[in-house]
Amino acid sequence: MRLKENIVMLMCISLLLTDCAHDDECYGNFSDISVQFTTSNLGTRASSLGWHEMNVPLNGDTSTSSPVASTRGSVVGDTGAPVGSFGVLGYVLPNGTWSSSLTPSFLYDTQVTRQGTNSNYTYRYSPYKYWPNNTSNLVKFFAYYPYGGNGISLSSSTATGYPSLTYAPSTTVSDQVDLMYASSSACNNKSTDNAVSLSFNHALTRISFSVESNSSYVFTVQSISLTGIKSKGTLSYDPSVASSPWTLSSLSTDTTTYTASTSDDTLLPETSQSLSSSAYQNVTSYTGNLLLLPQSVTSANKLVVRYMVNGASTVSTIALPSATWTMGQSLNYQVKLGLPSSNSYIVTPFSNSTFTLNIPITRVNDFWGNTSYGNDPTYMIGSNDVWTANIIWQDGSSSVSLTKGIGVGASGNITVKVAAGSASGNTIIGIKKAGTTGYAWSWHVWVTGYDPNLKNSKIGNYTFMDYNLGTTSITPGEAYKGLYYQWGRKDPFPQASSISSNYQESISGSSITNTAVTVANNLANSVLNPATFYFNSSGVSDWYTNSGSTSAQNNYLWGITKTINDPCPPGWKVAPDAAYYPTYFSNSTMTYSDDNYGWTDNGSGSFWPLTGFMYSGTGAMGSVGSHSSYWTSIYYSAGAYIGSYLFNMYTTYVVCTFGYSRAMGFPVRCVQDK
Repeated sequence: MRLKENIVMLMCISLLLTDCAHDDECYGNFSDISVQFTTSNLGTRASSLGWHEMNVPLNGDTSTSSPVASTRGSVVGDTGAPVGSFGVLGYVLPNGTWSSSLTPSFLYDTQVTRQGTNSNYTYRYSPYKYWPNNTSNLVKFFAYYPYGGNGISLSSSTATGYPSLTYAPSTTVSDQVDLMYASSSACNNKSTDNAVSLSFNHALTRISFSVESNSSYVFTVQSISLTGIKSKGTLSYDPSVASSPWTLSSLSTDTTTYTASTSDDTLLPETSQSLSSSAYQNVTSYTGNLLLLPQSVTSANKLVVRYMVNGASTVSTIALPSATWTMGQSLNYQVKLGLPSSNSYIVTPFSNSTFTLNIPITRVNDFWGNTSYGNDPTYMIGSNDVWTANIIWQDGSSSVSLTKGIGVGASGNITVKVAAGSASGNTIIGIKKAGTTGYAWSWHVWVTGYDPNLKNSKIGNYTFMDYNLGTTSITPGEAYKGLYYQWGRKDPFPQASSISSNYQESISGSSITNTAVTVANNLANSVLNPATFYFNSSGVSDWYTNSGSTSAQNNYLWGITKTINDPCPPGWKVAPDAAYYPTYFSNSTMTYSDDNYGWTDNGSGSFWPLTGFMYSGTGAMGSVGSHSSYWTSIYYSAGAYIGSYLFNMYTTYVVCTFGYSRAMGFPVRCVQDK
């Protein structure tokens, strides 16, 4: 007899001489051989034992070569043994026969704790239970892990028949548990003194995520959510339903959204990623992957990714492919993130590698399919179209190239490549549909060493870029740089190269032209002809219309909310008039320098050059170095005249006021779009 059993027997005899409270364990129905446990088939971080791993590409990607998901932080670890404790229920089977009237009278939710070290584990519980003396009476055990885990509730100690457990995964990911369950064959190990082996299996589906981008932009993934997920179910130990033991609640209140996130909104931060179009990166920076109930999902269930690109917060919603999540299945949803729609993009070229930018072309259909804008299906993207992409004009010496074909369908991209170490410059890129003459849409690529997310100026209630949109020089004395825009248009015109610069400059790729406005609604023409300066010095003096009536003007091409025509890059927009509040922009808050031909904000140090302008009546350039007006996004109305608010700068004073026609060409200083 084992020493510990001798000790137990001596203790029992002592109790018998006084008041044997546990006589059924000391003699009679039960032996002096205690029940012991051991475990097997538990998952490990290194091997992910027990998980069946599968990658699920989303957004039409079919890559199957990406890595598998990492194991959740609190998943069962170590070598084949659970960390902490598991719970056990035990049923005595008279004559070895199971009955639906049985209850867990032998053990009920008894905590069994692992002790010892690797390869030498023992499992302890208290008080010990002993095998029946009658070896015909068998005991069947049911177990779950982890003991007392968050969201787990057992069937009651008086419930008859096979036990069950109900589980509701917490919406707090770190509180979710790696729920596992086990059951043994009915046995009586009195004669062998063998430990009961409990073979645990994962009861849940493990969900992880990996991400790649469609460009070399740096992305910050803020959160990833799964919507419409069933959140409460009951698992039965009945062997007749072993292949599908879960019954999920059908109550709408038991359906929820599960979100993987971090407290600082950097689920996948910029500093620890290098997303590309050739490899997925696992999202592992949060506390654990999702551990959810096995269930069927359809396209009604969505995967929602919140992420930032160049400071712009973007949401991508993707319908899940129909599938059945199974127990022990580890699914890695692979998400390809794209740039938000915009009319301009900043490229900071790498020093030793080519920068790849995939521009989404969805704006084509957004504009031409909208009755408020182009409303012409001729230019919309169809399934059998042939498209080409062209460089309309360039300045500077940046080595920008692009892929001519843009693919099929409205989800395509223009692939732009910027050579390593490229100089600053601006490139206007447009796409044309075979059989048409105009550009269906065009984009501005600003190659610059300036990153407005790292260097900007908080002035009053707004955060400004430190330089004009399209600036190619950040040296104050050379800062007659920055493109010119007609109010409400998305496409820029080249910057002045010097104080004496005239409009007719040499532009590589294509010449800028100027022509008079001849129609009442010139918006479609302005899109089809992005390199054309539409002049108009009569009537309301607007490039948008040749009508002399203010009712023919469009006052909402730009606005407080960023519009489809806004020329600023993702995360930025044209500043509203309120951004130039006199308290923050005045002769007392800014200092003029003849050396630099511009003003410096005293608080932030940002420089504001006197860039001059393009005349509304001809497109000719003038007043470079002596005057500058910065467009705001807000229109101004005064009787028969409707213009737009401006921030005006001269050599002697600055002032925010109304005035000037919308056909004028002025620079834009973007503010953060918050």
